[in-house]
Amino acid sequence: MIRTDIYHWEAMELSQLIKVMDDAKVQYGIAGGYGIELFCDKYVRDHKDIDVCVLDKDIPMLMSFLMEHGYRLYKAYKGVLTPLYMSDKVTDDFSIWVSKGEDTPFLFEILIGRTQDNHWLYRRNLGIKFPLTEVFITKKGVSILNPLIILLFKMNKSKVEEKDWIDFEAAKPLLSEEKLEWLKRSF
Repeated sequence: MIRTDIYHWEAMELSQLIKVMDDAKVQYGIAGGYGIELFCDKYVRDHKDIDVCVLDKDIPMLMSFLMEHGYRLYKAYKGVLTPLYMSDKVTDDFSIWVSKGEDTPFLFEILIGRTQDNHWLYRRNLGIKFPLTEVFITKKGVSILNPLIILLFKMNKSKVEEKDWIDFEAAKPLLSEEKLEWLKRSF
């Protein structure tokens, strides 16, 4: 069943999402606005959703775990949400939205990190890459997506939203000039 209720969110609590991901035993990093807050170690803004990044090689294992635990998975692509099954090909061209049922709110979104030759690749420009050892960092015991990657996605789009500017301004003082310059060049 195709879902059209893209605004039907009741985001899972951060602590619950961390437990789910830890139990799934895949490498992950909290992403999006929550990832920036964890990086900054402070509240930055309210959130409507919650994102987690998982490397493409771990997606089948995570999908299997989630399905075994009663979650429904949806391929989110160009504003359309279609059921996602283990037999479906998974690429970083889309993300995965997770709920508990066909009509229940979405709980979290899985961003798929493309990898090749021990590097994470930026899907909008494959020339931009990170060593896999630098894709996830740990802050206070929680794995987060590297804030440069988070900001790269937030700030390098045709319409940067106010929430993205807020996240950028919160993280900017914690980034070195070298990292800010890298980010600027990547746009």
